[in-house]
Amino acid sequence: MRFSTRLSCRPADWQAVRVTDAGVETLRYQAADRGVNRKLSALETAVSDLFARSASPTPEAVRAAVDETLQRFGLTPAPASPRPSPVQSLRDFFARYRAEMGLARSRSWHGNMVAAEKKLFALWPDIGFADLTISRLNEWKAYLMDECDLSDNTVYNYVTMLHSLCDYAERSGIDLPRDWRWLSASKGDSIRPHLSEEEVRRVFQAEIFTQSRDYRSDPCLKATRWFFALACRTGLRHVDLWQLLSPRLVKIDGVHCLKAYQQKVGSDVAIPLDEETHEFLLSLPPRHKPPGIDVYGPYVRRVAQIAGLDRSVTSGTLYGRKMQAETGPLHTLITGHTARHTFGTLMLSAGLSVRAVQILMGHASISSTEKYTHLSDLTLVRQTMDARRKLAMGLTPGP
Repeated sequence: MRFSTRLSCRPADWQAVRVTDAGVETLRYQAADRGVNRKLSALETAVSDLFARSASPTPEAVRAAVDETLQRFGLTPAPASPRPSPVQSLRDFFARYRAEMGLARSRSWHGNMVAAEKKLFALWPDIGFADLTISRLNEWKAYLMDECDLSDNTVYNYVTMLHSLCDYAERSGIDLPRDWRWLSASKGDSIRPHLSEEEVRRVFQAEIFTQSRDYRSDPCLKATRWFFALACRTGLRHVDLWQLLSPRLVKIDGVHCLKAYQQKVGSDVAIPLDEETHEFLLSLPPRHKPPGIDVYGPYVRRVAQIAGLDRSVTSGTLYGRKMQAETGPLHTLITGHTARHTFGTLMLSAGLSVRAVQILMGHASISSTEKYTHLSDLTLVRQTMDARRKLAMGLTPGP
């Protein structure tokens, strides 16, 4: 009410008054306009009476009641806000939402809203209202947590703001997919695709031309293939990949190892390299650091497409015992974080201990490492059949 009627008294307009109480003189401050609260109370009564007479009064009727009350006090009614123009795109609505909600919000709210908008359009530059499905929104949240490596509090703020924007858009009469309300700021059990060892080799061997008019001659594309392939074999985060340009190589027990600093946990770790990875690391490294996180993901998907990663995979998140997922070719659902996911999954499936993988990947908590423990269909069938043979032979202990 204060914002719509401009009935507010700034601290700079307050008057200093000396008050004597029991012989003690103190300095107190009071509003220069002592009638502000009385006027606001009259406005509240007028609006309440209007709603009492009609369950759903029109905005014009509410504005008329406010203007009439202001005129009784000799005040000029605030100019009516211009009607918002029709929204043509999601990007336009972000600007409208910030303009309409900005008066009652803090500077930090503005900063967080702009940052959330940039992260959304960095992942999908052409995203629209119809694309805000729960699968897309969950993929965006995974992008914030995994690729952008944001803290839980920051992810919570961004997701909450996008949820509020979607709710405001829906109340404004804009059609959105029904399942967007499944978006939650809390973590859910997720299904993320990973590459097989054979698919990693195809990334290493993908032909990225160096001089051609073909789009595969893009130097950023060539650099992305180099960084992503090595990330699949080292498990490094995107923020740590720059160390590959000037690698610290040591030999431990006759094995080439990469000494890498894990920035997130502040630890130094020696990552063993096989001969193929060691030779690839030393062969024609890029001249610059890896592409920024906002463009790294799209480049990774182009590399995966060139490498022919067309296997059908599923990606999704479990919320409230319901799985929200989508299925498609691997090259369309792959992200920069898929390299770390691939490294952790392949190392655990090959028999490396969870504790060792935790150290190599720089996880602060072992629970982060345990999510990479997957059993392949072949391993599951073999172990199940072994168990059944033991049961048939009576080799299991009795009750």
